[in-house]
Amino acid sequence: WYKRAADQGNVKAMHNLAVLAAGNGQGQADYQTASRWFAEAAERGLADSQYNLGVLHESGLGVAKDPLQAYKWFALAARSGDKEAGRRRDQLMASFTPQAAQAAEKIVQSWRARPTDLKANDARAAAQSWQVQQARLIQQAQAQMQAQQTAQQPATTVEAKPEAPVTPTKAPAKATIRATPQR
Repeated sequence: WYKRAADQGNVKAMHNLAVLAAGNGQGQADYQTASRWFAEAAERGLADSQYNLGVLHESGLGVAKDPLQAYKWFALAARSGDKEAGRRRDQLMASFTPQAAQAAEKIVQSWRARPTDLKANDARAAAQSWQVQQARLIQQAQAQMQAQQTAQQPATTVEAKPEAPVTPTKAPAKATIRATPQR
């Protein structure tokens, strides 16, 4: 279920797949898969995934060891209120040269979250979307049924009758109408 939901854009499912791949001390850890799914969720702004991706970059598990990337992810998670991420961000900053510190801050400032699909991440939005889609499909089906009924009904011939008795000089005119029921 997590894989299917993650493939459809569910950010929490992405994070949960990463946690399962990392193993959390249970079973064989696949840090490359974990880093891929943590990155997908982190890029969409999930603080827990940002923190975990920082840990992976700091220690070189499943990704190249990269203190600047670790700093970036810790700093972004700290923006969302993660105190441990703030502590680790500050430790990394203390180890940087002034140029590296400036580069790290520039990376953090330029970061923008990838947009998320609201329907994949909010049950209410998904339900509303489904209701709109269902109503549209019903309208289309009704229009098709009405068109089929109209096409299948033979034309009816009705004689036009004059309002007052008039001596006709010609044969009465005929009008052709379709007898289509109104709903």
